[in-house]
Formats: sequence, C-alpha cells, structure tokens
Amino acid sequence: MRINAYLIVESGLPYEPGKKIPLTTGTMRIGRVWEDHIPELAFEDGHISRNHAEIVYKEGHFELYDLPSSKHGTEVNGNPIAKGAPYMLKHNDKIVLARGSATLRFYIQIDPGRTQDIEDFLPDQTSWRAKSSAPYLVVDLERREVLIESKVLIPRITGYEFELLELLYRNRGKAVSHQEIVDWVWRDFPSRETIMRQNVATLIHRLRDCLGDYGQYVVNIPAYGYRLD
Repeated sequence: MRINAYLIVESGLPYEPGKKIPLTTGTMRIGRVWEDHIPELAFEDGHISRNHAEIVYKEGHFELYDLPSSKHGTEVNGNPIAKGAPYMLKHNDKIVLARGSATLRFYIQIDPGRTQDIEDFLPDQTSWRAKSSAPYLVVDLERREVLIESKVLIPRITGYEFELLELLYRNRGKAVSHQEIVDWVWRDFPSRETIMRQNVATLIHRLRDCLGDYGQYVVNIPAYGYRLD
C-alpha cells in the first residue's frame, strides 16, 4: 500500500504559497526558527511558538497535535484542537497556526493498486471550470484574473471580492463558514470581531454581481456559510 501525503502552504513566511511539504511515516515538528532551533517545518512569524505543533504517522493515518508549548493554538477547519490531544487529519483539512500566522492544507491518498503522485489527486491550483460545458469560467490565481469564454472578465474582480473568490475557489465544492471567510478576507483587519455576517452577505452579493450569470455557482449554505459549486 502506498500513501501519498503532503502539506500545502497557503500562507506563512518564508514559504511561497503553494509550497508542497511531503509527509513521511515519522514525526514532523512544526514551529518557529530560533537561533539554532530549526523544526522540520519552520516559520518566521513570532506568534508561532518554537515548538508549536507536530504531525505523527500512525498505522495508515496522520495525527495532528497542538503542543503544550504552543501559545496561540492550532485550528483545523476553523475549530481549535485540544492541546496535547490527537486530531486525525482528513483529506483537504485546513490547518491554521497561531490565529492565521500560517495556513496549511493537508492532502492524502491511500492507493493500494498503483503508485501515484500527489498531482493525480490535488485540485488544480491555477484554474477552475464551472459545471456547464460551455461557456466556461476560469479563475487564474497566479494572474489574479477571471476568464469567461476565454476572455478576461471586465471590469476585473479586485479587492475583497477577489479575496473571497480565491477562498471559495481553493475550497470549491466544500462549504466555507462565515468565520473562515472573515478570517481570510479581513485577515489584515485589526478588529475582525467587528465584522458581522451582514458584511459577509453584502460581499457575497457584490461578488455574484461581478460574476454575472456565474454568480449562481456561489451557493448559500443556511446558517453556515457559502460554497462554490
């Protein structure tokens, strides 16, 4: 049996977004560089503790631990995990360190039949095609452009609207909570607790307007959030 497991860095210096970090059958310590202390996955942000978290392989699965020395905690899919208690990671889990100081995505495939690289099952990181066969919509994250029928959407989607579209795209097919939207779109805002659901709803409305006919693919999930189908 072959297990392919990776972390994808979505944010967190010194890594570029999209950096792949292979996981092995041992233990990976996650933390902050300090003098001669260099964890296997080392970030620079001061809010991340030197020994912040670790991922441990156990009998065909991976467990995530928020270590006792972690000062600002670890979240998975928007929920804090208990300090020192194992969390069994699932495919596409979103890991957030120290309240957004670094964000990782966990991918895994267990394939008993053939060897396979992570590229075979990772979502495409540069484009997404809507369900209808034609015309089609593509989100190009590298160029920060939206294309409809192979033409760049004018006026361009920018600002908070594009940040929201990027988050929904990266989680396409998966429900994204109101809090995840707030934490991503307003991540540089000093008082995110003042952002209300109405602010999110207004931004969703503006994004749908920007997408025109394709706004219908931004689906409301009652009492939870939204999903890009």
